[in-house]
Amino acid sequence: MHKKSGYINYRDLYMMYSRHTYYFYILLALSILLYSLALSASNHEENGESGPLLQNMTQAQTEKEKRALWPELAIVRPDLLVPPNPYMIPVFNKNETGTQDRLEKKISPSRLTEKGKRLRGIYITPNYLSRLGSKNIIRRMRTHGSNAAIIDTKDDRGRIVYPSAVEKSKPVYHVLVENMGKLVHRFHKSDVYTIGRIVCFKDEWSGRIRSSWAVKDRRTGKTWKDHVGAKWLDPCNESVHDYIIAIAQELEELGFDEVQLDYIRFPVDNNTRYAMFPSCGRKKRHLAIADFVKKVRQSINIPLSVDVFGLTSHTTGDPSGLGQSIEHIAPYVDAITPMLYTSNYPRHYWENYSPEKTYSIIYRAVANIRRRAGPMVAVRPLLQAFKWRASDFGAPFIANQVAAAREAGASGFLLWNQLVRYEKAFQVLRGMKRGELLRIAAGL
Repeated sequence: MHKKSGYINYRDLYMMYSRHTYYFYILLALSILLYSLALSASNHEENGESGPLLQNMTQAQTEKEKRALWPELAIVRPDLLVPPNPYMIPVFNKNETGTQDRLEKKISPSRLTEKGKRLRGIYITPNYLSRLGSKNIIRRMRTHGSNAAIIDTKDDRGRIVYPSAVEKSKPVYHVLVENMGKLVHRFHKSDVYTIGRIVCFKDEWSGRIRSSWAVKDRRTGKTWKDHVGAKWLDPCNESVHDYIIAIAQELEELGFDEVQLDYIRFPVDNNTRYAMFPSCGRKKRHLAIADFVKKVRQSINIPLSVDVFGLTSHTTGDPSGLGQSIEHIAPYVDAITPMLYTSNYPRHYWENYSPEKTYSIIYRAVANIRRRAGPMVAVRPLLQAFKWRASDFGAPFIANQVAAAREAGASGFLLWNQLVRYEKAFQVLRGMKRGELLRIAAGL
């Protein structure tokens, strides 16, 4: 039936509008989907997921290569034949700040010996050595297959734990090892490689005694404290540098095989918005840390290694403000030790533990640093040998980490337990001597 001229059929108009709206939303949804897929692929490549270790590798090639490395792999852990899932690791926004600033080539060849590239080390506290001596731990290390010891010389409170000849160390003496040179010699007699650990900028004692060295609170002008009340030294202060270099030189004289710098970073927590670094001026943090490491390197003749946050392996530049840029530190060190405790990763990583997730985190961290630091720098991770935030802690937990590090090409590994309780770790090391690492990782 004809409608009168000028008459509006609202029902037809509504149907036409609804049909066009329907098609519009379908097209919009498809556009969003295509954009998301493109963005995902871009991020996948940008964050190194298609890096040289896994790029262009078919499943058959991966199996062939890994079977050559691990004869037992197909029997014990078939799941490890698949490259670690890249989406299991934290993904951070890429921040290129500073990565183009004065990147230098390595200033000298690696000083590491072949033994220094194949360490199976453990951390030993001065308190343990003071109470129980070195004979017992050396005997256990030899029995179970550990060949390296990390020993505190300047601890995380700033205390010098041996009678040092460095003049400015005397007010912060807290002697736990009466004769450090003799202790080092005792380890050497048992063919144990010794690493002298120096905690650099976290320093409660020196920060209290020498306030001119300390980080300042911009609100009061007094010494700044972090969220737990600890004091820090200004990473740009030349006197602080000279003090730490003098300790490093003394460790070389005492016979240590290597100097390890820890806490080579700026403090970062909720209180740092009030922190002021008087000696830094406008200097970028990653350059300040790199310059300090370079000075230490040029002042000693034994290998130098540095501890870095594990999260630095997953991002470029220095987006967190720690001052730790792999590319800027690498030219001045012989080894980089990322601290890869899953307990230090974001909460959902240790709350929802799985062996595959831990394996993936460690594999990717080691592989990323190897790629970024170059072939002349050893990557020697510090792995978790303590129970905190590890719901499935035991020998398989530790073995899984070691297997991931080795598979990614690590130059040995170090184990951390602040209480020096290495029963589970020694079980893994014994198994490695028998070629059973993967069987232990699988819980067999």
